[in-house]
Amino acid sequence: YYEKSTNVPFTGQVYGTSVGKIKNGKKEGEWLIYRDEDGELRAKYYYKKGRVEGEYSLYWFNGQLMSKGNFKDSKREGEFLSYRENGQLQESGMYRAGERVGPGMRIQTG
Repeated sequence: YYEKSTNVPFTGQVYGTSVGKIKNGKKEGEWLIYRDEDGELRAKYYYKKGRVEGEYSLYWFNGQLMSKGNFKDSKREGEFLSYRENGQLQESGMYRAGERVGPGMRIQTG
């Protein structure tokens, strides 16, 4: 990201449907993404030098958690969980360097 009409990297706070900080032209720290329709939180990411790094959360329209996990170097790392709109666990899987490892688990409900 650059300052308007220049080739100088932007540093500062960003507001709107995406809220976060940019340092030397790259996303840094916590970023919150809001829905245009209702202004509710849609997703939360963390960035380090412009790359997704750390916790990630995505939310349903009703505010319930849809999925969560961690990223390292912008790739999935560790356990990722997916939830149904009612909050019940739907699926889990393990990732290493962005690749799924192991069998994963899909939750069935009666």
